[in-house]
Formats: sequence, C-alpha cells, structure tokens
Amino acid sequence: MVSLWAYSNIRHLYSNAKTSGVFIGKALKDKLWKATRATYVTQFQSAIDELKKLNNATSLAHSCWPLHVGGQMYQVSCDPSSQHSINIQEWTYLCKKWQLTCIPSIHVISVILSIEDRPEKYVDPCYSVSTQREIYSHLISPVRGEQQWANDDTMEPILPPIFRRPQEDHIRKEKERLMKHHL
Repeated sequence: MVSLWAYSNIRHLYSNAKTSGVFIGKALKDKLWKATRATYVTQFQSAIDELKKLNNATSLAHSCWPLHVGGQMYQVSCDPSSQHSINIQEWTYLCKKWQLTCIPSIHVISVILSIEDRPEKYVDPCYSVSTQREIYSHLISPVRGEQQWANDDTMEPILPPIFRRPQEDHIRKEKERLMKHHL
C-alpha cells in the first residue's frame, strides 16, 4: 500500500512537472506511480530508468528550434548541420522515421511542444492500451504450467528433424573428376 507521504510527494512532483511544461500527460503520471508502487529495488530502478528516458526525449526536444515556415510546415534545427522538415498535419518527416514507426521523434516533439499540443496525440492509435486490449482480447488464453500437463504414454515423443551436411566426399570426387578431364 502506498503511504500518505509517498502519495503527497508524487502528487507534488506531478503537479510541478505539469505546471513547468516539462511533460504533460498520462505517461509521466503512470511512470511516477510505477516508481512509487515498486516493492523491490530492481522494480524501482527500472521505473526510474523509464522516467529518465521519458524526460530525456522531452529535454532533447527542448534543445531543438522549430521554425514555422507556413501552413503546417516546420523546419527544426538541433544544431547548424542538422535541419529537418516536418509537416505536422500530414504526419510527414523528412527522414521518414515518423511514418515508419508512427512515434514522434525529438524533432517532431519539439514542434508539438511549440504549438502547445500534447505529444500523445501524434502517436498512432495502434500503440494505445485500448487497441492492444482489443487485439488480444480473444486470442491469448492462459496456459497451465508444464507440471500440470497430462502425461500421454501412448504417443511417441516428437523428435526434431535431423539436418545433414552435404557429403564432402561426393563434392571432392566431383572436383577430382573435373580436374582429370581438364588434364
């Protein structure tokens, strides 16, 4: 059970992050609560690592400079040699990473933050929990452990197939025969 002290501290951390604009959304809240509910050091460390990754992507996005170039087009620069063209309406990005993964990169997140929108809105719905639940709602059934399996002595065990390498003698003899014909 989460103590009252932990609950108030997590609420305080979340409200500070929300008001500072570091990352607004359910993702941060869920990761904070995961860290709070951890009962083992490894669980806690894993949750903290996830928080750092989340914070890292957002802080990297803050290091980029989006420039509105007209319509829904933006040019994002992270350093003088790195410039990216992003169309926020069509979800297009010059390096095609956004189109392939359907997850916004730091360049796209910088544009999203500049227009004061939520990054979660620009992630494909296939990554949502509701979609995953719908996909797997009828397919995955629990399987009993191996110790609970029924023994069937009437069936012979199924052995893996035997793979054999090509016979080297046959190949060597063929090479010798070809060599004799050329001499």
